[in-house]
Amino acid sequence: MSNAKEIVMAYQKALGKGDFAGARKYMHDDLSFVGPFESFNRPEPYLEALGKLHHIVARVEPKKTFVDGDDVCLLYDMVTNTPAGTAFICEWYRVRGDKIGSVRAVFDARPFAPRPEMTEKSKYFTTDFFGFFSDLAKNNSKEWFTKNKERYENAVQEPSLRFIRDAGPRLQKISPYLVADAKPFGGSLSRIYRDIRFSPDKSPYKTEVGIHFSGTRRRPGRRRWRPVTISTCNRARRWPIRASGIPTRRY
Repeated sequence: MSNAKEIVMAYQKALGKGDFAGARKYMHDDLSFVGPFESFNRPEPYLEALGKLHHIVARVEPKKTFVDGDDVCLLYDMVTNTPAGTAFICEWYRVRGDKIGSVRAVFDARPFAPRPEMTEKSKYFTTDFFGFFSDLAKNNSKEWFTKNKERYENAVQEPSLRFIRDAGPRLQKISPYLVADAKPFGGSLSRIYRDIRFSPDKSPYKTEVGIHFSGTRRRPGRRRWRPVTISTCNRARRWPIRASGIPTRRY
């Protein structure tokens, strides 16, 4: 019979590989989980919840493991690819026989909780949105994208077009010369495909979304607005969204 630490480590290894069926083998049928957001009394809904979060986790950095008989406590940093950044997490496992009977997770949930000012934004740029680009960055190939095209359309293209449609009337209040065109191709949404003809980087797809609100009509006077551009997943500053648009001299 394996000791408690070996069972928990094997369970963690399976989760790290995304092998949820393998992780299930180390869990009792009546496993209980208690965390800051949710509680479960069976393994299946708990694993389903973990599966939805798997794509936002960039890596896990173990810090310390404590063992006291059938109790195992893990301390680790969970590095995410979301604005929440890194979370320091404590998990307390209680092993019964050769399987995990209960899990208690403790961490600061505030960075992951929806902020009032973010509620409207979250309708568009969700964890599924950012998770798609995280996975694309690791699998930037035509074969992978073809298999995940429906996911792109649902998680990225559709909410981006909805954002453009909703932004249009508000932009008109700022300036009638900013135009929001919510077409999937040839409008305000940039193509996902990269132009690789003259680039040493032959990755076929962009790992970010570009949205531009062009000033197609001439603004009277000596000045006009450059198009406002929103670019998601700004790697340099690790902010999810960047916007630019400044008045310039007419040319």
